Amino acid sequence: LIILVGLLIYFQEFQSESFNLVSLDDIPIIIISNSQKFKESKRRLNQLGFKKIYRVEPVYLSMDKICSKRKVGLSELGCIEAHKNCFRKVSELKVPCVILEEDWDYTISSYDFRKKIIDYYNYYISKSLDVLWLGHCGDACMHAYIIGPKCSNQIISLNYCDSPVDLKLYRLCKLKTLKCYKVGNEGHSKNHFGSGLIFQDRKNNVGMHDHNNSRTSMWY
Repeated sequence: LIILVGLLIYFQEFQSESFNLVSLDDIPIIIISNSQKFKESKRRLNQLGFKKIYRVEPVYLSMDKICSKRKVGLSELGCIEAHKNCFRKVSELKVPCVILEEDWDYTISSYDFRKKIIDYYNYYISKSLDVLWLGHCGDACMHAYIIGPKCSNQIISLNYCDSPVDLKLYRLCKLKTLKCYKVGNEGHSKNHFGSGLIFQDRKNNVGMHDHNNSRTSMWY
């Protein structure tokens, strides 16, 4: 009888964990990128097996028409607006999406990378998370994360004139206003910045920061 009860509990847990399991075909990826670099990103992701890949335009701001009073620079505001466009796309697709900035990169094998993405995506769903950081810089950076439509709708209207989008969202995670998870470190190299599964390649993709982590005047 004890053995039967144990088996019943095991199968119930297994079914619970297996519910909502997805494959690579089911995972949408949104990339903030110019058209030229998007082609290369899409080619890499297609080779990995991902099929649902979308592009969001970078946002360049020469003047501020968004905030009457702001504490962030124009490059950061451009970054915020691009990520807000990602949130809109997630709401349109009505499913959790992986968001990448165009300087994304990874260092583990392609097989392990695919498996990790599937595992983390399923973990996001099973734990009803708001944000899962696939890449991070301590409590900053937005170069790789998973976000769903519910959270996207919740945070899109926040006031970002007083704080960059990454710092604001990490703060909400710390306050437990958002239910968040940061992945562990999965390898690194001298050409990459950040921690987690996905890194920023700031050597070959100079954007808001150069490879020495110095801010530039434009985003992308």
